[in-house]
Amino acid sequence: MNLSDLITAYRDEARDTAKPPFVSDATARRYANQAESEACRRARLLIDSTSEFCEIEFSAGESVIELDSRIISIRRAVTSLSPRPLRKRLVRDMDDQFPGWDSSDNRSIPLVIVTDYETNTIRLYPPPREDGVLRLTAAREPMKEMASQNDEPEISRRYHDALVEWIKYRAFSASDSDLYDPKKAAQALAEFEAEFGPPVSAAEEQFSFEHYDDVGER
Repeated sequence: MNLSDLITAYRDEARDTAKPPFVSDATARRYANQAESEACRRARLLIDSTSEFCEIEFSAGESVIELDSRIISIRRAVTSLSPRPLRKRLVRDMDDQFPGWDSSDNRSIPLVIVTDYETNTIRLYPPPREDGVLRLTAAREPMKEMASQNDEPEISRRYHDALVEWIKYRAFSASDSDLYDPKKAAQALAEFEAEFGPPVSAAEEQFSFEHYDDVGER
């Protein structure tokens, strides 16, 4: 299904066929993009190891690595300096195990990524002794929003029908619309959650990012 198909399916199922419709194409497009992003946050449907932001060059001594904002969780991290995947650690663990770790200039092959050192970054420890590349396997959000009618969701086609439920949920939840219907909104949300799972709070998402190499543990 492309964006046009998603909106058409929504209009058919919600009977939003007035002229003009109760939910404009622009608003329906926004809801469709929300649906895909929400599906990815809940079910971690997009796993990436090859995009540009999954291969990050670093220089000798460079320890703080900026991450792309579309990354939800890191499943695996390895540097070109060693085939061994890096372990995840928190700042408090590093303070207990390696006092003074963040001020040390002793360079070696990184063994650890510190996941809560700074927002939208990870920190390598020890700092790398030479230039290299950090390679990530990450769960992420869509690369870009759907904008044109022919744009398709990036998630697998088998999940496209369920995205329509989110559009219906948002449409039936708008209290200032003639479509407002709490029961239909709840039913549509239940269908969406049956496919993609319950909502993931920011706190839960951050906890998973910091602690787990495989978010299947949630």
